[in-house]
Amino acid sequence: MSAVGPGDLVSISGRIMSDPVLQLAEALADLAETLKNVMDVAALGALLEGLVMTGISQSAASANESTKAGLAVVQNALAQPALNPQPAQSSKGHGKAGAKQQLDSDRRQSAGHELVDQAGDLLVKIRDDLRRSPVTDLLVASTGFSAVAALTRSYLEPQTSELLKGSDMTVLGKVTRVLTSSDERIDLLRRSILRYLSPATADKAYSALRSRRFLNLELVELVVQPPALQVLPLAIFI
Repeated sequence: MSAVGPGDLVSISGRIMSDPVLQLAEALADLAETLKNVMDVAALGALLEGLVMTGISQSAASANESTKAGLAVVQNALAQPALNPQPAQSSKGHGKAGAKQQLDSDRRQSAGHELVDQAGDLLVKIRDDLRRSPVTDLLVASTGFSAVAALTRSYLEPQTSELLKGSDMTVLGKVTRVLTSSDERIDLLRRSILRYLSPATADKAYSALRSRRFLNLELVELVVQPPALQVLPLAIFI
């Protein structure tokens, strides 16, 4: 690594992860959209309880008080059974109690839907922001070091990106940056609006996401540590 410098022509072989941050954003946006649709289908209540409730409980275990309160609202809203017509109450007192319970239930359900809608809208904005970026990153995991290949998106068609995903290939390119010092890093979030988050906040949020056992997502580290190279690819081949 010490013999390599900016401008050098290098050939790097390894496992390629095509635009890992965009892949994560697309997966989460799809998940949020699916959750919004499922919340409107009473017949899938058991699925919500088995999957979503488990995830909410795991998230609440390490959340602050404000986040716990929001998650509790969603959890209560999702736990509400389908509303069925009830027989008329024989007592005026019972009727008032039932009306208040119904009102509380409706408010909790509305709050839960609103929170899910807001989260879904945010994830869609992040995904669209990444799609608009003219440059994309390919992460190459090689033996003993990593490389980030910055590629113009117009040269990377959707079907090509899918073919690259998880493949062992070789990248021929010009070195634009060499990372050898422990205080250097390449932040894969630098092309998204999440680049404005502090490193500590981004790491905490990503660590929480990685710990959710009910999500089967292929996650990579958001920060590339040395030893590493950043290259401008000239060719990618098997």
